[in-house]
Amino acid sequence: MTLPASPGPEHDAFIAWAQDRGVRINGVAPARLPGRGLGVVATREVKEGDVLVSVPAKALLTIESKPVQDAGLPTGEDATVHGRLAAYLAMMHADEQVDWDVWRRVWPTQESFEESMPLCWDEREKECLSAPGRDHLAKQEAKLEADWKLLRDHLPHPKDRRLYAYYWMIVNTRTFYWDYPTNNHSSKPRAKKRKLAVDDCMALCPFMEYFNHADEGCTVVHTKTGFTITSHRSYSPGEEIHVSYGAHTNEFLLVEYGFVLDSNQWDDVRLDPVILPRLNAAQTTLLRDNGFLGDYALTRDECCHRTQVALRALLLPKGRVEGFLRGLESGEKEQGQVDELLNECVEEYLNIVGEMEEKARRLDDGDRKNVILKRWRQVREVLEASRKALEKET
Repeated sequence: MTLPASPGPEHDAFIAWAQDRGVRINGVAPARLPGRGLGVVATREVKEGDVLVSVPAKALLTIESKPVQDAGLPTGEDATVHGRLAAYLAMMHADEQVDWDVWRRVWPTQESFEESMPLCWDEREKECLSAPGRDHLAKQEAKLEADWKLLRDHLPHPKDRRLYAYYWMIVNTRTFYWDYPTNNHSSKPRAKKRKLAVDDCMALCPFMEYFNHADEGCTVVHTKTGFTITSHRSYSPGEEIHVSYGAHTNEFLLVEYGFVLDSNQWDDVRLDPVILPRLNAAQTTLLRDNGFLGDYALTRDECCHRTQVALRALLLPKGRVEGFLRGLESGEKEQGQVDELLNECVEEYLNIVGEMEEKARRLDDGDRKNVILKRWRQVREVLEASRKALEKET
């Protein structure tokens, strides 16, 4: 197989810069993939267990990096790692002398993010997301707004929210989980981990962000010395190699990263929009008190245990629901009724899908419309597969 050419001189310059800082690249290279942007491909026969990339801790860009610390940004409880890293990048936007200038030249453009990321879409497009997707997006917007309000007065252009949002999305989409302190002037970061919330364990890792996401991929490991990416299977020359960002649904991937996968073993449909409105106050309280309110997932093959509990809350007296929750009842006696109610919920959701597809078709043509319609098509496929499975059981 013919190996793809270099994606461009700016990428060649960046790779040389990364290697000068200790990044080791073994048998892989970035490449332009038709219709899918950049990714990483094998440049030789790759075997399972091969270490493909290693990035030393001293090459990372984190909140402990000296340039970020020297920026003088707030460090109080409200100052998130995400917000501070984005603010530092925005502060350095016009400075071509920063050490990592060659790195940012290979990042996605502001315009490409604004096309793909729902955070940048207009209200008509946002309204075409599912209800759980809109809820997720609203939380993301709130995080961005809080970071912006806290940090904007520290930026060279405190009114340029668009620029800050761009770097906020860079941090959101291109950092890896990192919970060790770093000192970029030392090859020996302290062994003791930082005490940070999971969402604040962030590091920008040169070269690693070239890898695209799949529902399963190479093994990414971090220790106090840095990161390694190890092949989880064999690859032929020219074949794309992925990492996995985690067990995420396509709904999550669309809102957080601006894409959906064609095949995703972790994908599901959340039935909250058709189950929650059916609950009365007592049923809502029962589910909330037991930690079962919301997140009702449906796959092609089955619905989750949370959904089984919620459907029983709609059908049974409180005591029997609690018995099912505690494992005192198997639930087999009413399973037929539960399946009938689930089928009603699926049919109701299919009607919603039809309405949302029609709304999406009225959007302007382009990538945003295409990905919205693609996502609703995936939702429809899950619901129809579930309906067929339920029909076989009855």
